[in-house]
Amino acid sequence: MPEVKVRCPLCRKSLAWRGLHGHLRFEHSVATDRASEILAEVKESLRFEEHRVQLLEAIREHDQVSDDLRRIEGVSQLSHGEYAVIDPQVLEELRRLTAAELESIEIRMSELSAQWRSDRFTDDFLSGKPLQLDSDGDEERRDG
Repeated sequence: MPEVKVRCPLCRKSLAWRGLHGHLRFEHSVATDRASEILAEVKESLRFEEHRVQLLEAIREHDQVSDDLRRIEGVSQLSHGEYAVIDPQVLEELRRLTAAELESIEIRMSELSAQWRSDRFTDDFLSGKPLQLDSDGDEERRDG
C-alpha cells in the first residue's frame, strides 16, 4: 500500500502520514496532546478528500451515462439510415439498462451527499485555511 502523504497544517510541508506527529512535536514544539488533536483534524481532512473524490467521480460517471442515454434515445427515433440495422427491441433493452444504470448512479450520488452532510466538517476546516500557533501556543486560522 502506498504511503499516505499529508500537508502539515502549520507550515504546509508535505510529509508521510506516519511522520506528521513527530514533525509537529519537534519542528513546531506542539504538545503531545495537541499534536494528537491536530492529527485527528488531518485525518478528518483525508476523509473529506475521499468524499470529494468519490462525489466528483460519480458526477463524471453520471454525465457520461446521461450522454449515452441521450444518444440511445436519439438512435431509437431514427427508423432509417445506418441505424436501421439495429433491432428496435435491442435498442429498447439498451435504453432500459442505461436508464437503470443512471438511476443507480443517482442513488449513489444521493448517498454520498447525505454522508457528506452527516459528517461534522467544521467551517474552519472547510475554509481551507492552515493553522498557525499564536504567542500563547494556541492555534488560530491564518487569513491567507
